Amino acid sequence: MITEWDINVGWFDRLEKEYGLFRDYAPKIRCAVAAIGNNPDLYGKMQTAWLDLSETPAENAAKIAVPETADPRIAPWIRLILLLPFITPMMNRYRDHGYSEEEIRVVFHEFYDCIARTAERTGTAGLTDMYFDWVVLFIREFFFRVLDFRFELAKYRGNAVYFRSKTNGGDPSYNVLASSGLWHRDGMALGSALFEEAEGAFHASLTESLSSWSGNSVESGLVRPGKTTLRKAEWEKALGYGDPVLKIHIDPGADITAGHVAQAAGEAVRIAKERFGHISGILCESWLLDPVYREVLGDDSRIAKFGEQFIRFPQLSNGLEIMNFVFEAELEELPHLPADTRLTRALKELYLAGGRTHAFEGMYAPGHPV
Repeated sequence: MITEWDINVGWFDRLEKEYGLFRDYAPKIRCAVAAIGNNPDLYGKMQTAWLDLSETPAENAAKIAVPETADPRIAPWIRLILLLPFITPMMNRYRDHGYSEEEIRVVFHEFYDCIARTAERTGTAGLTDMYFDWVVLFIREFFFRVLDFRFELAKYRGNAVYFRSKTNGGDPSYNVLASSGLWHRDGMALGSALFEEAEGAFHASLTESLSSWSGNSVESGLVRPGKTTLRKAEWEKALGYGDPVLKIHIDPGADITAGHVAQAAGEAVRIAKERFGHISGILCESWLLDPVYREVLGDDSRIAKFGEQFIRFPQLSNGLEIMNFVFEAELEELPHLPADTRLTRALKELYLAGGRTHAFEGMYAPGHPV
C-alpha cells in the first residue's frame, strides 16, 4: 500500500538499481524526475494525480487526468513517472502470490517494451496515451505469460452473462444473454462506428426468478430485441458481472491456431487456480474476434478460426482498433500506407470503401460457439 508521494532522483536511482527496468532510458527519466522536483507547481499536480490513481478502481484508472507540461525534458516521461511509485508495492503483491523473481521480471519488462514502441511509433521515447493505458494495468492487475500470450487476472465488467448447460458427463453447450446496454437495431453496441443511428435501438435487460433467467438473446455475436429464457434445471451461470476471469492478450505474430491456444489456456487456468483460486473462464477482448474476418479473409483465415473459438459478444467500438494494432498509424494516413500482407490488403480495401471492423469480447469455449 502506497501511503505517500516522494519522488526524487535518489529514490529513482534506488528503484533502477534494484530492478533495472529502464536501462538505456534511465538517464532521461532521471533528468525528468529532477526537473519535476524543481517545479513545485507541477510536483503538486503530480501528487494530486497520483492520489486519484491510487483511489480509482482498476477499470477506470486509464481515465485519470495526467498533468501536462511544455518542458521537453519532462513531457515524454510524465505518464511513466506517475506510475513509478506503484512498482515496488505491486512487485511485492506478485511475490505474495508465489511468483518467482524471473516471472516478475518478465511481467515488468512491459514498461521498457512500451517505451521502445512509443519511440518507434513517434520518434520520441516515453509513453503515449495508448501505452499508458496499457501499462496502468500492470500496476493494478496480475499478469503472467504462457507461450505467446499474456494472461491478466481481472473481474468481468461486461454487459453479458454466459451460461453453460448442465450435463451428465457429456460436453456442455453454451449460451449468452445480454444483461444491460443500449443496442443498435442490427445488434451492435449503439454508438459504435457505423452504428450511431438511434432509430430502432433497444435496451437489454436480464431478470432472474427461482427457476430461470430471461434476457436478450445473442445470435452469431449480435444482440437481439427478443428474449430467451433459460431454465435453471438445464443451465448454470458460467460467467457474469464481477466474476474472476482470465483475460488473454495476444502478442503480435503469435501462433493462434486452436491447438496452441488450447495448450496455453489449459496451462493458464492451472496457474491461476494454483495462485488465485477459482476462475470462471477465459475472456478475450479484441479486434481479432470480429466475425467479419471470415468474409474478408476467407474460410482458411487463421484470424477467423481464432475468433470462432470464442462465444462472441459485441463491445462499444470506434472501429479504429486495427489502426493501433495492425497499421500503427492514424486513420487519415491509411490511403498512403503500404498493404503488403493478406490482412493489411483486406483491411485497407474494407476501410477505404467505408467499412469498419469492431472489437468484440468472447468467452473461450472451443468447439461451442453461438
